[in-house]
Amino acid sequence: MEKIVNYYQNLSNNVNNLINKRYFYEIYVAILMLISLLGFTYSTIIGLSILIIISFIMLIMTFDISVTIPVTTFILFVINSGFQNDEIPIVLIIFGIIYVLMLVIFSFKNGFKFKKMRSFYGLLGLAIMNIIPIFYSSHIPSENSILYFLFFLDLCYFLVYIIYVNGINKNSIKILSISMSYLCLLLSLECFVMVLRLKDTVENIFDLWYYMGWGLCNEAGIMICFSLPFIFYLMAKCDNKKMLIINNAKVIIALVGILLTTSRGSYIFGFIEIIGLYLIIIFNGKLKKEIKLMIIAQGIVAFILVIAFSGSIVDVVDTVFPKGLDNNGRINLFKEAIEVWKKDGLNIVFGGGYNAVLKTLTTAFGKQLAPQVFHSTFFETLAIGGIFGVIMLIVHFTEKYYNLYKMDKVFMIIIGFGYIVVDTYGMIDNTYHMYYYMIPLVITLSCIDTAIYYRNEDISEG
Repeated sequence: MEKIVNYYQNLSNNVNNLINKRYFYEIYVAILMLISLLGFTYSTIIGLSILIIISFIMLIMTFDISVTIPVTTFILFVINSGFQNDEIPIVLIIFGIIYVLMLVIFSFKNGFKFKKMRSFYGLLGLAIMNIIPIFYSSHIPSENSILYFLFFLDLCYFLVYIIYVNGINKNSIKILSISMSYLCLLLSLECFVMVLRLKDTVENIFDLWYYMGWGLCNEAGIMICFSLPFIFYLMAKCDNKKMLIINNAKVIIALVGILLTTSRGSYIFGFIEIIGLYLIIIFNGKLKKEIKLMIIAQGIVAFILVIAFSGSIVDVVDTVFPKGLDNNGRINLFKEAIEVWKKDGLNIVFGGGYNAVLKTLTTAFGKQLAPQVFHSTFFETLAIGGIFGVIMLIVHFTEKYYNLYKMDKVFMIIIGFGYIVVDTYGMIDNTYHMYYYMIPLVITLSCIDTAIYYRNEDISEG
């Protein structure tokens, strides 16, 4: 037994020494991203299995839950086909239970640290907001009873936050940023895979509007915009030219990914975000001279390409924006959300719940009964949570931006700009309360809260 213990201890020490190597996280996360992409392309089940096994091994070796951040970030985006809203595939349920139990076991080994949870009240409030309407919502058909699960979605996000904010035992901004940078690549490459599959179904690929299994192409665009700022943060922190070039290449791939989403919102907010972030890192990057030269070179290349392919660019714009900046039915959805909110006193105060309006909608699995989503953080929250929900959303936003203000200047400016862009985007599209957005968000909040906690601990100890 002693030999086994010694062998494990030596192996664990070697793994931890490896983790401390400069480029370990870059290589580790890149491998996990590649596995996720292959899983999305060929087999969700095999991809999820490998990711969970790797997470378990890394947890056994390190007892540090931060090593699972990339897997938890990627795992949702491995799902390559939709499923009916009256059932959830048993295999996915089993995978989810195994993974969550594994995280819980390793998360609370050092107890429950309430002082770390700086985003606690807002996320708890949103969870309560989502649950309250279940007590007076009774219009869900018995054959679609699985839809009751949607009342607990915000609670699930809150629990993921609790698990991670308690389980991370050191500053994890580095692995978070690298994970988000590769999430950006994963989504961009998934869009490429889908366009490659569907290109023969249309004359122009920019006519495509496609489902990806876990979500829609425009939702991929939202998440590319969400994860993009972390690439620029890594660029700002780069102290060698090689990593600066590598991270800039990620931005270029993300730009192609945005184009392939064929999403108007992603085009507008994505390009605003990229231009703004390039301007920010000119003044906040370690390698200011190299960044300026890189941007000038890219600007010259971009100008030449625009001149050379001006006709094609006009065609793309005409294809993606056939009616200009029309609201695409958003105004009617916002009005419907207000009608749901005004339905009665309970709805005004506590909302109608996630299933307030059920319709037969076209989803990734075809036409089926599903909740109407109101394509706006504000109107969605108003409809499902009423005045109470809007108040809880304000509490959450206050905590989110205040905690970001407590971070170091470069992180605050770059990620803060990204927050503002995506939160603005969320006023006209699906972000808050959507699982593909909320899981990466609460992981980010957990890392930010933990970084502040350990910085304060270091100060108090000093």
